[in-house]
Amino acid sequence: MEYRTKLRNLIIELVIVIVFLLLVFNFVFGVTVQHGNDMYPAIKDGDLIVYYRTHSFTNTEAVVYRSEDRICTGRIAAGPGTCIGCTSDMQMTFDGLYLPASYSDGIYSRTYAAEGEKLPFTVRENAFFILGDNREDAEDSRIQGQISKRNIKGRIVTVIRRRQI
Repeated sequence: MEYRTKLRNLIIELVIVIVFLLLVFNFVFGVTVQHGNDMYPAIKDGDLIVYYRTHSFTNTEAVVYRSEDRICTGRIAAGPGTCIGCTSDMQMTFDGLYLPASYSDGIYSRTYAAEGEKLPFTVRENAFFILGDNREDAEDSRIQGQISKRNIKGRIVTVIRRRQI
């Protein structure tokens, strides 16, 4: 009889833990897998990403967002009201300033406009201009356009390496 009571209590505790984890990972945190090298070297293809579901973002934050039918990652480069333009050599400017290469952040090349991009423009309200750290190969806002705030799933809080361990 005591054995059945202990087993029943264990099952109840397991159910409570599972329900708690489901609630946390459906409403507070999210998990996704990185596809592609848009954020290389910070995030590599195949890495597991844990993100915090929030609706407040600032420049330079790494985020997970939905673009068409795929989940993407990138870094917020400009928020609502920022004027994005370019120089004669197609290097992008943000409110008239260059976005420098930042070796400490893993951004090794300058930010150039995509071919056919209509510049200058101002980032609309409730939208962001998001760039990948791997500027030469990233499919980011230069190709996809401005990302609506409602399409941003959350701020990246941790990356778990799944390859080259």
